[in-house]
Amino acid sequence: MFLSLFGFRELWSPGMMIVCLFVLSIYLLITIKWRKDFKNSTPLSISEAFSFILALLFLYAVKGAPIQIMTYLIYTAYTIQTVILFVLVPFLVVRGIPNYLLAYIRSTPFVSTLLCSPIYLSVVWSILFVCRQIPIVFDYLRLHETAESIYTILLFTCSFIFMWSMKGKRFNLVWKPLLLIYIVMTLVASIVFFSPVDLYKTYTDGAMWMQAMALCIPADTLNQLSAFSGPSLFTNMTPKQDQQLGSKLIQVIQTIIFGIILIAMRWNQKSRTFSTSQHCDD
Repeated sequence: MFLSLFGFRELWSPGMMIVCLFVLSIYLLITIKWRKDFKNSTPLSISEAFSFILALLFLYAVKGAPIQIMTYLIYTAYTIQTVILFVLVPFLVVRGIPNYLLAYIRSTPFVSTLLCSPIYLSVVWSILFVCRQIPIVFDYLRLHETAESIYTILLFTCSFIFMWSMKGKRFNLVWKPLLLIYIVMTLVASIVFFSPVDLYKTYTDGAMWMQAMALCIPADTLNQLSAFSGPSLFTNMTPKQDQQLGSKLIQVIQTIIFGIILIAMRWNQKSRTFSTSQHCDD
């Protein structure tokens, strides 16, 4: 198995594990021990805790588990990571944060303004997502760790705020921007699928691939990989087949996730579990 070339630190990222555990600890302290310090606080529900913990598990799965290394080997793994990281995780995080905490944060003028503009947020989110898939941008981010980290944080934050802006709003106001994002992601997947050429050089050019791998693995492991001419030796698929499979998977996965989000939004609207008295609600 090709993953045997990598050590525990590369495959399971203890650093990401520590970060997730730290975030979980802070979350539990705020929502349980310190919650009485917040106005109109309510006990942490099982569903909220479950959603937040599930979000951290998915976050670790795509950024700390072996799939993180696999994103440098096959495009298919990257597409799975993208949808989970920028759609599912933000949605679960928002569902896991109690309403009184969201109300406390959104009381600031800047945050309140952002949450009042789901259409604008969806446009920004879509632009960031599309730009990330442009070959020259994709390869640049893969070769520059700082730039990729900043871009990832920006896109994740934008996704989180967009998901947050849905909470408590009428269903007929938020499904349109959500549909816009879905259409954009579908168009990107279609372009990748029907492309007659291999789009991303970090999966086809051996030198660029080694440069990208150098950012995420230690030198001794990198020396072992020097015997390989590129990531294609780690899979039976050609780069074009990998692109096509990845684009298919991103379409299927995003359809399932967006369907779950719409169903959850509709159910919450009917059951009136989300507050309708927050600022910017209609």
